[in-house]
Amino acid sequence: YNATYLATYVESGVRRISLAEQLRKIPLSFFGKKDLADLTNSIMGDCATLETAFSHYVPALAGSLISTTLIAICLFAIDFRMALAYDWRMALAAVWVLPIAFAITFFSARIQGYFNRKSVAANVALESGVQECIESLQDLKSNNAEERYLKGLDKKIDYVEKRHIITELGTALFVVSSTLILKFGIATVAL
Repeated sequence: YNATYLATYVESGVRRISLAEQLRKIPLSFFGKKDLADLTNSIMGDCATLETAFSHYVPALAGSLISTTLIAICLFAIDFRMALAYDWRMALAAVWVLPIAFAITFFSARIQGYFNRKSVAANVALESGVQECIESLQDLKSNNAEERYLKGLDKKIDYVEKRHIITELGTALFVVSSTLILKFGIATVAL
């Protein structure tokens, strides 16, 4: 638990502070040329994505890979050294799932990239809308357009939530599938 969550969140805090320090050193003219919504999304969104990946997805997948590999190595080693009742078929029963899990993880990268790009685009659109609202709030109020503009922002918020759910489900689907397949290898040994 400590290595998975606490260390990840501590590292995430260090990463965010480091990014803030780098931003502090950049000349103000840089920010005039950049879209603030895109910059905010890059800093906060990318940090949050890395935090989630390293605290939830990577440890589960790595744990399953390590346990499956160790079981297979032990089965091969016991077979060759001790000539016990274990045999190479049991070791193969443990490792047959490794190529499938690697293939799922490898081939899912393009789909996950697609989900992430859509999610980032939705975030940038929302953050641009919020920034625009803040900058033009007086004009919106003076023209009685505030309510209509806020309805548009509500739609953007709903779309961002939808994209985040789809992205999380898409990522979780592939990670959980790989993890389950790896655990199925251990079940195959038992069978």
